[in-house]
Amino acid sequence: MKKFFLCMILAGLAAFSVFCKSKFSVIKTEYFDVIYPPECEISAKKIASVCDGYYLEITSLLSEEPYQRFPVTLIKDVEQFNAHFNPLSYNHIVMYDTFTPEGLDVFGKTIESVFYHELTHAVTLNIKSRKNRFLSWFADVVNPAYFSLTMFWLEGATVSFESRKGEGRLNDPFFMQDAYESLKEGKFPSWRDVTGGRDTFPGGSDAYLFGGMFSKYLQDKYGMEKFAEFWHLAGTECPLSFVAGLFKKTYGLPLTDAWLDFKAALEEKLSKSTSAPLLEKTLLSDKNAVVRTFDVHTSFRLGDETKIIWYDSKSAAIYMKSGKKTKKLLSITGVSSIKFSDDGEYIAVSRYVLRNSTKAEIGIFDIANSKYHNLGMSAKRDASVVRSLNGFDVYAVEVNSNPIQLLHFRYDEKFHRLEDAEPITLGADEVPYSVLSFTYDGKIQHAAIIKTGLNWKIRLFDDSKKIAEYDFGKKIIHNLHMNFADAYKIIFSFAWADMGPFQSGESENQIFSRIGLFSVKTDDFSAEFLAQQIDSFENLGGITDVCFDMENYSPICVSAEYESNPLCTVKIDSALMRASKEFGPVTFEASGPSQEFGNASADSKDSLLAQKDFSEKPFNVLPYYLKGIRIPFGLVSRTDLSFATLSTALLGASYIGTDTLGDHLVGLSAGFDPFSNSLGFWGRFSGGGSAFTGGSNSLSYNLAGNVLFDGSSFLQTSDSFSMSYVLWRGLVSSVSLSLEEYFFYGEEDEEYEVDSDSVKAGIMKGSEYTMGGTHSKTDFVLSFSNIHKSSPKNFQYAGFSFSLFLSSEYKNVHYDFSDDKKIESEKNYLNAGASLLVRIPGISQIGLFPLSLKATLFPSSDYFASFSAGVVLWSWEIQKGVPAASIFLNRFTLQASYTGNFDYYSNGKKDFFAVKKSLDIAKDLSKDDYSDSLALGAFFTFGPNASVATGSLSWNLGGKIEFCPNPKDDKRLKGGLLFGLNY
Repeated sequence: MKKFFLCMILAGLAAFSVFCKSKFSVIKTEYFDVIYPPECEISAKKIASVCDGYYLEITSLLSEEPYQRFPVTLIKDVEQFNAHFNPLSYNHIVMYDTFTPEGLDVFGKTIESVFYHELTHAVTLNIKSRKNRFLSWFADVVNPAYFSLTMFWLEGATVSFESRKGEGRLNDPFFMQDAYESLKEGKFPSWRDVTGGRDTFPGGSDAYLFGGMFSKYLQDKYGMEKFAEFWHLAGTECPLSFVAGLFKKTYGLPLTDAWLDFKAALEEKLSKSTSAPLLEKTLLSDKNAVVRTFDVHTSFRLGDETKIIWYDSKSAAIYMKSGKKTKKLLSITGVSSIKFSDDGEYIAVSRYVLRNSTKAEIGIFDIANSKYHNLGMSAKRDASVVRSLNGFDVYAVEVNSNPIQLLHFRYDEKFHRLEDAEPITLGADEVPYSVLSFTYDGKIQHAAIIKTGLNWKIRLFDDSKKIAEYDFGKKIIHNLHMNFADAYKIIFSFAWADMGPFQSGESENQIFSRIGLFSVKTDDFSAEFLAQQIDSFENLGGITDVCFDMENYSPICVSAEYESNPLCTVKIDSALMRASKEFGPVTFEASGPSQEFGNASADSKDSLLAQKDFSEKPFNVLPYYLKGIRIPFGLVSRTDLSFATLSTALLGASYIGTDTLGDHLVGLSAGFDPFSNSLGFWGRFSGGGSAFTGGSNSLSYNLAGNVLFDGSSFLQTSDSFSMSYVLWRGLVSSVSLSLEEYFFYGEEDEEYEVDSDSVKAGIMKGSEYTMGGTHSKTDFVLSFSNIHKSSPKNFQYAGFSFSLFLSSEYKNVHYDFSDDKKIESEKNYLNAGASLLVRIPGISQIGLFPLSLKATLFPSSDYFASFSAGVVLWSWEIQKGVPAASIFLNRFTLQASYTGNFDYYSNGKKDFFAVKKSLDIAKDLSKDDYSDSLALGAFFTFGPNASVATGSLSWNLGGKIEFCPNPKDDKRLKGGLLFGLNY
């Protein structure tokens, strides 16, 4: 057995060495290893150019020494921009090198600035005293700051640092306004409420907002030296009062007092902003909706009605209002953009969907036929569709091209792809947003927001040339819509804000984002910008998206309220919309109006790569696997025949390593178990299933095993393997399969005592025995599910899931008694079954009585069938941090449930593959085979409100009363504890 185990180790190492080979390259600077595939070369060299300087700058600000080295990995497989710093199993940064979303458009150099943000995490969370730095040899995560500080402080430092030089989110009213809106609505939170523990909108983003603003407030009022002192203290000690104790020791006053001073400073700023009452406000969406995107179509033809569509992320659905009727068009997840076709009969949909990784895809929805056409392309976003004589022209932004391109596809009436036209290539460093495509003057034309650095423009163009361009400088422009077009003018609308919370000039006290109208004359392309002059309206949040109903000349807008982003129609005093800027007639070069889009990007690339002599080398991941976590105790488990842990060999050592993405994990351990006097080894290899780190969202797997030796002889081995794979994903549906396998062979090495007489075997009560044998259990499941969120309220889900499963179990057990008697038993079980789960949303308007119904055929070897029903009777959202207790209280829930089970027997023995005899078994069932219970339970959902676990871990804790009409024992009335872990 030892030789076999050694061969398995050698085979694993051989396979692992092959796995370590990579298409990636690495650039080594003084403090960083910048790791990247060929398609990320430009971004990698941008980071390599600045990373050492950024590191020295941040450490200097925080009075820290640069003493560590960090790997930074860039990938393009994930098509939704993001980045993260992770200390497990060692400090590393991962960046998704793709199209930058509008929420991060406030950086002049986005990829470098986002790296700066993540590097600030790396520095702040590695501030340790010199005597404690040796702990990094065990694990980089060994730092008291992880136990005392929440996301509020972690993201507060990074957001405030990214915003120090006039850019970043603290200079963006689209980001900042939510804090002031909470004051307007009388919902300003305490510092305990914005730690990242909230699980309803705005969720963890409140930690970025309030943490960033409060950190900036502390730096401005008390100085950067005090802020650095706070982080040094957090990296040195963890008091029982957690961050409150750290803050009091650093700043000399209670954290609550400082928070109230911060609130007063915001109130003073808010008091200086201008506001006016609304003439009228009508909600279009649910008041609790979070509307991410919407569009309006007005045809002006007699009898046609204005159509309004919007996507509510909390309901995962697209809705349409036409006239007085509102209906749900389709349920769909991850939508980032929706746009009407120019005839108002189709909707271009852009969305993010989890496949082998997060992909950006586009599709077209046929309103009349209620049919969604997935165009089968990834790396595309911001799609638009135009009707043509023979079909459709579809335009979409290529998210991974460098330079960025607007692609053009032609489809027939049945959405069969005909051809790909020439793409439109943008200039160097130009980023397009809200690309609109429409027919004007018999030709397809486009309009888009074009951002370069920290400069925003609106550009009009066709498939070959620029037509006109309008420079808005540092006015941030979001969500461009075309409202109206005739022979004389084209009218656009958008939301806008000046960079910086208080810029000088016409918007001196701007806090909120506002309504903008932009009118272009079609004869000479001169234009006028009409801007909302006051800062905000009463009973309305900042305007994040706006389009006009031109029939009634009333704005339809998304209102940025503190706990929701509803869509509404408003009426405002037209005097509050005044001309803010005029653009003169467009004059073209002498060559005429055929200004081709510049291909300066190729030159830009060569110029960038020539800036510095980078030393590139092939990347080998193996050294990074050796940088992992060293644990001074063993993880080897001795288990029983039912796979439950009996003891752990703590006298030993363990090692856990990962790749630089954190997707693949290798674990090894050796230890001695004094309870069984055995030496054991443990190993684990797992990977995939990580949307956050860039791993495969379709495939995840975990292989783990223990082997123990009792002196010179083999004692036992226990192993497990699990795998899940998503075969297909639709709009809300998915088909997946999973496999779980557990295996035990050997002896338990545990003594037991017979607790009842065994007449058959002749064994008397009190006899002692040990157990051993073989136990193998396998479950294979094929599932379909279309369960999805159906309204903004919690617990509101609709749809069903159906599973087919195959279960097998082999168990051969021998019982060795102290009087040398020996008994053997064998179980050989193979069966198939099915399970159906139905979710019914209940009364969506008030969020009450959502139902969950489940029925399973052969749920285990003990039951023929099981049934359950559950209903949420009442749920109260709390979403507050609890003083002194350091917990975050999410909600209180009252629920009722019913469960029932049918046993099955055939002459006292279980049937082999009994599913084929289901009808016969069902006919033989009697009341004695049935047991059930009716329960009423109440519980709180809460989690820690200290440490980085805030927001990622929570518990359900409460109690229940249970009545059993048909009990398995003699007890009809029971009480008990309700406990569950959520993560």
